[in-house]
Formats: sequence, C-alpha cells, structure tokens
Amino acid sequence: MSQNHDVRKIGLGVSPGICSGRAVVLADESSDQGGRQDGFGGEPVILVGYDFSGEDVLSMDLDTVGGFVTAAGGVTAPGGIVAQAAGIPAVMGCPLGDAVKTGDHLIIDGTSGEVHINPSPEVIEWVNQRRSQYRSCQAEMAGHLHLPAETRDGWKVDVVANVDLADAIPGAITGGAGGIGLFRSEFYYLTGDGAPSEEFLFTLYQHVLSSVSPLPVTIRTLDLSGGSQVQGLGQTLEQNPALGLKGIRLSLAHPALFKTQLRALYRAAVFGRLRIVLPMVSSLDELRLAKGIIAEIKIELGHEGVRIGDDVEIGLMLEVPAAVVVADHLAREVDFFSIGINDLLQYTLALDRVNGRVADLYEPLDPAVMRMIHQVVQAGHGVGIDVGICGEMAGNPAYAPLLLGLGLDFLSMPVTSIGGVKQMVRESSLEDCSGLADSLLQHYSAQAARGCLQDYLAAHHPHMDQPPSVMECHGRA
Repeated sequence: MSQNHDVRKIGLGVSPGICSGRAVVLADESSDQGGRQDGFGGEPVILVGYDFSGEDVLSMDLDTVGGFVTAAGGVTAPGGIVAQAAGIPAVMGCPLGDAVKTGDHLIIDGTSGEVHINPSPEVIEWVNQRRSQYRSCQAEMAGHLHLPAETRDGWKVDVVANVDLADAIPGAITGGAGGIGLFRSEFYYLTGDGAPSEEFLFTLYQHVLSSVSPLPVTIRTLDLSGGSQVQGLGQTLEQNPALGLKGIRLSLAHPALFKTQLRALYRAAVFGRLRIVLPMVSSLDELRLAKGIIAEIKIELGHEGVRIGDDVEIGLMLEVPAAVVVADHLAREVDFFSIGINDLLQYTLALDRVNGRVADLYEPLDPAVMRMIHQVVQAGHGVGIDVGICGEMAGNPAYAPLLLGLGLDFLSMPVTSIGGVKQMVRESSLEDCSGLADSLLQHYSAQAARGCLQDYLAAHHPHMDQPPSVMECHGRA
C-alpha cells in the first residue's frame, strides 16, 4: 500500500455521485487484480486506468466496481457517457501517476472531480456529510420522477432516456422516462462474435419495443466511435476516427450490414412505436442514399410477405456543422431532428471530446453552439417536425431553462438525470425561459453567456447556488 496520506487530486467530474473503496490500478501489471479485489473485505473497488471505452464500462461488474478514475477522457467521452447512464461515479482527465497504488483507500466525487487518496478522518467525515446531502437531494428529486415535465404556465416537454443495453429498459421506465430517446446498438456489434444476425437484432428490438409500448423508442443505426471495430468487417485503423468512417458513412460503405439492421428494425416495428435516427449525416445526398436503402428493404420484405411496421418515423442526428447549415433542406425529408450536442460541440469547436488536455474547453454556451441549436429548432419547426437534443447538455438541469426557451420538444438523457431535469422544468415558466434564451443569443462570448445564466438561476432557482445543487446530485451517492 502507498505511504501517501490525504492526497487530493482534481480531474473532470463526468458522472455524479460519491464513492469510496480500494484502488485497483490496472496499469500495475504485477498485481493479481482478482486476488486483490477478493482481499478487500467486501469494500467496493475503484478502477484506476489510462482510459475506459464505453464497452469497457458496460462490462464492469457493478457488484464489485463502485467507480473509476482515468488519466484520459472528458465529460463527453464514450466511457463517461456510459458511466452516467449506469450511475457509476467517475472522474476522468485525472492522471494519478505514482500517487496511488493498488490497495489504497480512494474517495472519488464524480461531480466535483475530486479524488482523495488515503484520506484523513477529517476528510472522510466531510465527505460523509456531503454524501448525506446528495441523498437528501436525490430524495427530493425522486418526487418529480413520475410527474409530467410541464412548466408552471403549462408548457410540456418530453423527457426521455438514453439506453445502451436492453436490460436497462425497465429501469428507464420506472425511473420516469417518457420513452427511449436513444437506444444504442453498438455494444451488440462489439462482442467479439462479429456483426449480429438479423434474427438476433429482430429479437432484441422486438423486446425493447414491446417493453416500452405504447411509449416511443428511438433506435440509432450503427454508430461506432473511438476507432471501435466490428470483427470480420474488414475495417482498418484510422489516424483520426472521429473524422473517419463512422455513423451513416460506415453504414453506406457496408450496405449489407446496414440492410441487416434495417430489416430487423422494420420487422420489430409491429411491436411498438419505432423511430429510427440516422447518425452523423452531413449532407442531403447522404440522407437520400440512406432513404433509398430503407425503401429497398421495405420492398424486399413486402415481396417476402413479411409484416413490417407501417408508421416508422425516420429522423436525423444533427451532429455536424455542415448539416446545421442545410438543416432547412434536411428537415423537409425527415420526421424529426435530434441534436447530438456532444459531437456537435466537438466538431464546431474543434475539440477532441476524448482528449483530457482540452476537455475543460467544452463549452455548451459558446455563441456558435447556441446559434446552431437555435437554427436547427427554427428549421425543424418551420416545416412542422419535432426537434430534440441528446447528450450532456440535455441531462444537466442547469441548462433546462435555456433549452426550453430555445424551443426544444424533447430532452434525451441518462436515466439518473431525469429527476433533476423534471424538477427544474416544473419550477420554470416558459415566458421566463424564452426571455433567458433571447438574452443568451445576444451574447458574443461564452463567459458573458455563462454569467447571464448564473444570474438567471440565482434569481429564479436559488437552490442551484447552494451545494449540493440540483446539477450536482443527479447521480448515485
């Protein structure tokens, strides 16, 4: 065990909640991690490593692992996003180096980004008090879970959940979600067995849709990230996978793979209310190619006498600035828009979302970003389609008044965020929110916009300035 005592490190809090336990440093190849974990007397394990992908987090044993710390990554890194959805406290972008060894006692705060190594009794007592505050805050928010997300003056917004695995569906519905705003299928393509078959996907999607019916389910077509590869697909490593063959580009480059997923989706659509969202579309040409393949598989299934859903909605994930610029044209060809704010921020601000060295530059209130959201909403509403937002910003209660004011129709977020966001919506008025949005759109700097938002919250939601704030406690303590 390390001789360090009461060492405090600061990283990026990416998944709220406080966890204490024993460190398992994965870079320490000489340690027997299984034996070490068994020898901790039932204490939770806190994994410490360079980085964890979304698939890594999904494979963690939550009966043993209480949280994790990584040297790389940031708020919108895939591992962080999955941690939020699972309610696993996590701190990323926090290189601990030699300061921590396997077996050390750690306390991590996934909100503040604090990591305490072998904390003193005084620190432990302080953290326990903060944990108690978190739990009180969570209990308050729990009272809003199954109430409508409706402002004081009667404006309703749909609050829906992001889900990575079918097993998480029941928790999403009991957790207050008004549907599934994003079901990711990627995990089922990365099991080591290669791309799943049509029958496997049909069974999966049938289960998801029937479990949620009559509420809507939005399923995203394949969108690999971070250089993840499907075994047997013949992909090659790319220097910059974020700008490479991902999203709809991958599906169009491998039409057989795309058709298999689409066939399964349309067959399963008879069991519920399905919305299909196409990721990373950057042009009208890409959209029309994808729609052409969709039309082909519908004809094929019809000739085969296979029953399919006849009311499936097709939408776009707006993640690329090029798509925002032509959003008025794209809107005429689809049934809904979903703004993928994490990637839109990345591409707009030239900000690598998995690079911890620039993660602190992640700024949803950048004027360019806010104007893009406003532009997409105006384009969608101009032709009568719904526009929602999915990502870190959607699940942070502090941004809910702004998003309401900008006119978003649905907010898609981790299940752990639903209570806090609903509470904020129910404490707001659309008139006040619209005034806030109009004011923020006039600012030319992110700093000024953030100051304006803080002033608004202090005036209309003073509890946001009192720790633990609503946006600090929508995870598990």
